[in-house]
Amino acid sequence: MVVANQLFDALTAANVPRDQAHAVVDALEHRMSSELATKADLEREIAGLRAATKADLEREIAGVKADIAATRADLEREIAGLRAATHADLQRETAQIREEARVGFATIRKEMAELSQRSMIVFGGLQVTSLTIFFFALEYAGR
Repeated sequence: MVVANQLFDALTAANVPRDQAHAVVDALEHRMSSELATKADLEREIAGLRAATKADLEREIAGVKADIAATRADLEREIAGLRAATHADLQRETAQIREEARVGFATIRKEMAELSQRSMIVFGGLQVTSLTIFFFALEYAGR
């Protein structure tokens, strides 16, 4: 390593004995190779993390799509149930309105028949009264 050689040269130039300088450089090289990651190590780790993250995202997206599909199916079932209930309610209310109209019209017909009968009675009474007045007038005029 170039850095190790430069460090050794710097230590020996600073009057550090050679065997101690070798020990420092060896210890530094050992720590650097065992504890520090190389650029290739980091690139491999990043590639692995990217793949794992992509797989996690794809799994999450698939889960969300499944949830959306289930929610949609639930909503469609609820809407179909509401449509059926609304249709049944409309039919029931329409039948009720028709029955009320039928009863109402029957009542109106009955009242009209009663009015017609009363009108005929009144008209007949007027005719009798008119004829009575006419005959009295004739008899009175003949005297």
